[in-house]
Amino acid sequence: MNHHVKFWIAAFICSCLVTHTFSQSNDDNPEAVVQSYWAAMQAGDWAKCASLIHPDSLARVRNKANGFVDSLLALDKFGDNLRDFFGVSTKDEFVKLSDGLVFERALQRMSLQPGFTEIIKATKHQSLGTVYERDDLVHVLYRADVRLYDSAGNRLKVAEFESHNDLIGVHTKVSLPDPDNDRAGVISLKKQGSAWRLLSGDEVETALSEWRKNFEEFRENLTKFANELSKKNTKTTPAASSISQPQSEERVNINTASIDELQRLPGIGAALASRIVEHRRKHGQFKRPQDIVIVRGMSAKLYRRIAHLIRI
Repeated sequence: MNHHVKFWIAAFICSCLVTHTFSQSNDDNPEAVVQSYWAAMQAGDWAKCASLIHPDSLARVRNKANGFVDSLLALDKFGDNLRDFFGVSTKDEFVKLSDGLVFERALQRMSLQPGFTEIIKATKHQSLGTVYERDDLVHVLYRADVRLYDSAGNRLKVAEFESHNDLIGVHTKVSLPDPDNDRAGVISLKKQGSAWRLLSGDEVETALSEWRKNFEEFRENLTKFANELSKKNTKTTPAASSISQPQSEERVNINTASIDELQRLPGIGAALASRIVEHRRKHGQFKRPQDIVIVRGMSAKLYRRIAHLIRI
């Protein structure tokens, strides 16, 4: 299934841009804290990034993550996808994670999105100063310039990135800042004790919302497909079945088949066959033939192709 995701870069830039000319590097200087955050982003130090976010922002991200995990577990009953996103297998384990760790792991997952690294490297930035609104609230002003070019050397206004795996393809569309726009950006910081921390996380909240939307859409499509398949099986007469489909004993039993036997099915190579066997070893036998779509790499399209060739 191919999900098209629009990832607008403005909120992301607001969260992490800073000039490289700051002289201080401690928590008492708001600009130095922003600089530390940006340096951590470039270094891929997600734990450091999370440590520089204010608890208020961490709590908002956690709230979004809670909703996403609920949607994820409705499809991922064995916890494989939850483990991929947050490093845990159950809702109880997820609840025990700190807000900072949830932010860290969500940000780490975001870094895998097409274009994330390219945008980081292509961004130039300039600090315009700091506005103190209250003793515990400041705003760092900045101007950002993201320079990406096409193969002909023309500067892009919109950049597009794609990535694909066995299950889904992701298309990311990024609207780049207009170099002729005179408006400045603002990133806010708030005191946590004696330290300044970023009121950031909008980009992580946006990503969590997109992920939740994609998984709910995928689950809905699987449900529709299962219902359609059930209707077709109900309408098919025994006589027709014996002509159009292999007999039950000729089908591949996905609960007992070896890797070699699974590879005889069209579209299933060694890697996917190995994942099916490993999934079976970890989680037990499949309850229904269509449950095989839970395995990473087994798309709904591929399942339709082999549905008449497998059994339990």
